[in-house]
Amino acid sequence: MPGGARRPVGRGASRPASGGPLTEAKAEQHRGRYDVVVVAPTVATTELLETGADLAADGAVLLVYGGTRKGDTFPPGGADVDTIRRRELIEAVEHRGKRLSVAGAYGCHREDYEEGFRLRAAHPEAFPLERLTSRRIGLDDFPRQVMDLAAELVDFPGKVVIDLAPATPRRP
Repeated sequence: MPGGARRPVGRGASRPASGGPLTEAKAEQHRGRYDVVVVAPTVATTELLETGADLAADGAVLLVYGGTRKGDTFPPGGADVDTIRRRELIEAVEHRGKRLSVAGAYGCHREDYEEGFRLRAAHPEAFPLERLTSRRIGLDDFPRQVMDLAAELVDFPGKVVIDLAPATPRRP
């Protein structure tokens, strides 16, 4: 396979080794290398799903976790990716000459979190959680941020961490 063998998931090599955001150049370097690609965005755009599919090898699974809306399809006009995600289904699709299984995940149970904590503790290098955070805000900024998100004025890739301590100490 061009660029070397595919890498296993959960062994510290399941993401581009160069770190940082996935750019078009990095995506090109890793095209067709993964057996499982997890797409877990705030908004699952067609471009993001296509990038995930491009990273996937022929016969791979494209797991969509989050960010879909009613009517979303992948490939465009194909499988109902929102229903697949919400009902945790699997559907075979073809994209750019590759056979893929689009799978969905919706929500977690206590056991899922516990397993995630165990995996993170055993393999911290494989789960760089700090890279999932796109922004930190103070609790005082939270109401404005929520209103801006609801009005679709902003959208942050990744997760926003809310610091509960006030930005400036209050004086008695």
